Amino acid sequence: MEMLNFNRLENPLDVQPGLDELSGFVPDEAYLELKAACAEAYVVLHLQRTHRYSMADLKEVIDRYADLAHQADSLLRLYAANDAFVYHYMDLCERYAELEDYLLRANEFILKRSSAAIWTIKEVVQFRDAYSAMYDQVFYVTEFADFKWNYDWFNEAAMFLELDTENARAALRNWHITCEAKWIRRFSDLFDRINDELGLNYFYCCEDNVEDDNFVVHRLKIPKSELKDILEFQAKMGEMRFEHWQRRIS
Repeated sequence: MEMLNFNRLENPLDVQPGLDELSGFVPDEAYLELKAACAEAYVVLHLQRTHRYSMADLKEVIDRYADLAHQADSLLRLYAANDAFVYHYMDLCERYAELEDYLLRANEFILKRSSAAIWTIKEVVQFRDAYSAMYDQVFYVTEFADFKWNYDWFNEAAMFLELDTENARAALRNWHITCEAKWIRRFSDLFDRINDELGLNYFYCCEDNVEDDNFVVHRLKIPKSELKDILEFQAKMGEMRFEHWQRRIS
């Protein structure tokens, strides 16, 4: 069996067959033991899926098979029998490295969310969007529970600020061309939702909401100028509701 300068991984686009795939190959005891160990480890790695839900579990699996992976990888250029185990093990190592990077970003997210003084609506939406892909990648991983809680809370704020600001603008564009009673019915749910989101239903106990230039929304300080359309809509709806009922009781 000729082994001089043999490297079956020399060209990734045209991988050579392993020596163990060639006719006339006679395996020795060391080869058979390594092949059996890799085959068993490969099965275990596929059966133990808990590493998808915990970095600690993933690290335990990686550490358990580190020596075997090193041994098998050193012979990967010669033999094909260990490919499946080695490639899958490397995938797990890459996943763990990815999660370590994500954990740093998650901590940065939490720190910035809690330390930033003033947010514009655009900044809130951009910040949410910048971490949305990572959120999907770590959703089931135990170590990201704090990040997921913070992201869900921040996402809710972003959705309200972005969507209901636009809804309020649409309502203001339509109030003067729509029947008053119909306009009130159409946008009544929006009015009530904004009251809830801004804490207007219990404003008397929210002293933080009376700052000079900012309004506290989901514990984020938003410039009042950013909420102009929402507050103008609330004022218009309140005015029209009052006038509507005043006419009905007079």
